[in-house]
Amino acid sequence: MIVKVGQAIKNNHRKNEIMKLPWFKRIGIFFMPVRIPGWLILMVGIAYAVYVFFDIDSRSHSASDTLRPFFITLFMITAVYTLIAWLTSGKPQDNKT
Repeated sequence: MIVKVGQAIKNNHRKNEIMKLPWFKRIGIFFMPVRIPGWLILMVGIAYAVYVFFDIDSRSHSASDTLRPFFITLFMITAVYTLIAWLTSGKPQDNKT
């Protein structure tokens, strides 16, 4: 019984260590995905941007009718991506060597 409790605590500690792994790495002002969840978030953001573009384009009559709402939506997608990346990037690294 004590061994099982010890193993459960050890496994829980290991899960916490895995969750502390950064999903993104900050490069200048940009965030580059370094783990699978980061790549999934990037791919979902790109897929959603493409979907929104074609959805807006199907209902618009001119280029400005398409681009204005698309850039507003793209700004929101980028803001959400940056917030998620900032929260999951871990500690900032000092690049001074």
